[in-house]
Amino acid sequence: MKRYNIGILLIAFAVLMLQLVLIRLLDVIWHSNMGYLVITLALFSFGVSGVYYAINPLKDKEHFYKVMSRLCFMYAASIGLIFVSFNYLPFRVAYFEQSIFWGLSSFLIFFFSLSLPFFFAGLLTTVVFSAKAKNIQLVYFYDLVGAGLGTVAIIPLIEPLGVGGIVLVLMGVNLVVAGIFAGVPWSRWLGYGAGAFFLILPFAYPGYIDLGKHVVSKRAIVEARDSDIIEYEVWDPISKIDVADLGGRKHIYYDGGSQSSYVYRFDGDYDALRALMPDYATSHFWERHVIVSHYLKQDTDQTVMVLGSAGGQEIKGALTYGARHVDAVELVGSVVELMATEYEEYSGGVTTHPNVNNQKGEGRSFLRHTELQYDIVQIFSNHTSSSIASGNGALSTNYLQTVEAYKLYFNSLKDDGILHINHHVYPRMVVTAARAWKEMGREDFLKHVIVWEAAGARDDLPAFLIKMTPWTQEELDKMSAFFANTRQLRVNPIDPSNNYLPAEFFTGDLPQEIIDQVPYRISAVYDNDPYFNFLRKSQDWLEVDARNYTNKSIADLMNSQLTNTVSNDIIHMVFTAGASVFFCIAFVFVPLFKSEVGRARWENKVPTLIYFCCLGAGFIIYELVLIQKFLLFIGYPLYTYGLVLFSLLFSAGLGSYCSELLKISPKNRWSWPFYGIFIYSVLWLTLGNWFLDSAAIDSMGLRILVSFLILVPLGFVLGMPFPLGIVYLSNKPSGGVAWAWAMNGLFTVFGGVIAVIVSIFIGFNNTLLIAFAFYALAYICSLKLSKDPSNG
Repeated sequence: MKRYNIGILLIAFAVLMLQLVLIRLLDVIWHSNMGYLVITLALFSFGVSGVYYAINPLKDKEHFYKVMSRLCFMYAASIGLIFVSFNYLPFRVAYFEQSIFWGLSSFLIFFFSLSLPFFFAGLLTTVVFSAKAKNIQLVYFYDLVGAGLGTVAIIPLIEPLGVGGIVLVLMGVNLVVAGIFAGVPWSRWLGYGAGAFFLILPFAYPGYIDLGKHVVSKRAIVEARDSDIIEYEVWDPISKIDVADLGGRKHIYYDGGSQSSYVYRFDGDYDALRALMPDYATSHFWERHVIVSHYLKQDTDQTVMVLGSAGGQEIKGALTYGARHVDAVELVGSVVELMATEYEEYSGGVTTHPNVNNQKGEGRSFLRHTELQYDIVQIFSNHTSSSIASGNGALSTNYLQTVEAYKLYFNSLKDDGILHINHHVYPRMVVTAARAWKEMGREDFLKHVIVWEAAGARDDLPAFLIKMTPWTQEELDKMSAFFANTRQLRVNPIDPSNNYLPAEFFTGDLPQEIIDQVPYRISAVYDNDPYFNFLRKSQDWLEVDARNYTNKSIADLMNSQLTNTVSNDIIHMVFTAGASVFFCIAFVFVPLFKSEVGRARWENKVPTLIYFCCLGAGFIIYELVLIQKFLLFIGYPLYTYGLVLFSLLFSAGLGSYCSELLKISPKNRWSWPFYGIFIYSVLWLTLGNWFLDSAAIDSMGLRILVSFLILVPLGFVLGMPFPLGIVYLSNKPSGGVAWAWAMNGLFTVFGGVIAVIVSIFIGFNNTLLIAFAFYALAYICSLKLSKDPSNG
């Protein structure tokens, strides 16, 4: 095997893993919407490296290995600079509110340091692609295989090493690559020795190597660290978990405090605990509204489903009131393990009780594959804060708050079962649940709904309860006595005359005039566009106004996201869209006027650039949409993310490798991969959703295998067009490959923006049609390029 093939595999491996680990880091120290900027920076930096090389191409190919070795050392050093930038550079998101100038200045300095590793990685890739253009099909195979391996390797490494340890490992990987490319023995062994040191250090170091504490902007975790009360931390693949000792309870911080849960000290005496309820509820539970459904169903030999068991509050509530069986699932496996080991005695063994089945998993997947019917299905503020798992900010997906999800909940309940949800923005929950109720052929939804909200204060977790049979006055009276004026009844199914929401909200067909009247997005949410949290219609300050169904909780929630510039929940997309326009101009006109390839006249220059732009945008749209489509089928977000990326990248590498074996070249059969893409797209759009919805497979392993087999054919054909274009450019002026690489990287960002924004308004299925259109345009360009007389 050629040295450069091994080198490009390891370079791609490191750059994909670096992207993922930095996204996880930003989830913890800032917010999940900031994680998207890592992807943006990486792709923009790849593009900048292409522009740089187009202007300054490698003149003497005899120096190829020397240049590659030097760049690998610089790549490794720039990764090491991340420790400096995250621990010492002065940057806070709050700087933007204090001063646009200082906020933007610190932002640019900070993210420039984060861009350097991706610039050098892009430059290394550009040099290899340019120098080995005639062998690109094999080179691209190793590049994509390395990238695919990088997407899955983070899963087993992040818990034992943490993000700091992984960053050091990636330094070591690139120092080893520098040694591989080195031409003289001393520099080769220097690379190997330094690489081995950084590869071994994280495994030998006791505990985690810290990274990012300086820029933590979440007050709760900062105060806990300053008070030295953090007693446990673990980097779970889904969320970073810190546990603080607060005396009578343990505080579980998810991703630095993006979400929280408590483990309350308990001796396991449920009879004594029940005797204290509800007057002492806050000593053992978040509030009374955690246990109200269990109170209603007490001593009925009830079965309970808890989605998001966390510190076990809901499980304890169910056992307190005599539950016969409790199924509980928690997405973060480390919390499940902690509750069964470290905090089992402290919590009274709540999750290891004989009546409890508590396990790691995703709620909807568990419900689809269980045969039990439940008296209570409970979801208490359950959503992941990880952008790898769910998305970014207001543009994150929430599959627990869709019409399809509510249908699943209703089908999982017994005839008189209760769905109990605590989540923000209950008017949108009502509209979504009402739509599901109607589509199931049910009537009189209003008689089945109760909403309790804190009186006169912001309440992001109102109690939203749906009973499969109509509520009775006796049940309403019991709840009123239970809450004892701590909660206000906002939706009364017995006497709706004073309800906060009119009857139209409960019909399943909310009139368009009301949808237009409400100053936030309120229409029903579906799996095809599961953006429940995308509420904002404008950047205006919301006023509390009952006439527009905007209560204090909703107004305060949305106003808290506003800054002096752009709201925090969508700032990453605004930044990306603006930067895309800027870099589009820079990537086109800078090479055009400053580089030899830009000034040179060569046939089909414009169709060539359009071709590579379309490939970048089309590929990322397929990738992002398929991640969402397979998320519910596989049921575990990080596995889905890793599987889809690995399947597409690995099979794309195989496609690149096999294209030469199949005698596909720019001169012959260039259209074949496009035919494959078009056939696959048509089959997916007509049969894909039906198959995933109907293929109920209990085994996670089988679901992963089936998903892999479905994705491989698409990845196989997607992997051919890019290297074929590079082969075509091998006969063009020097720098052409770099320019094409730059445009491909830029439009990958552009395609990512399209995938998110367009899917909000027209759904994932229609977004795939846009990817299809990009490849159709690339196909048209390929027809013109294949007729180039210099093509060979």
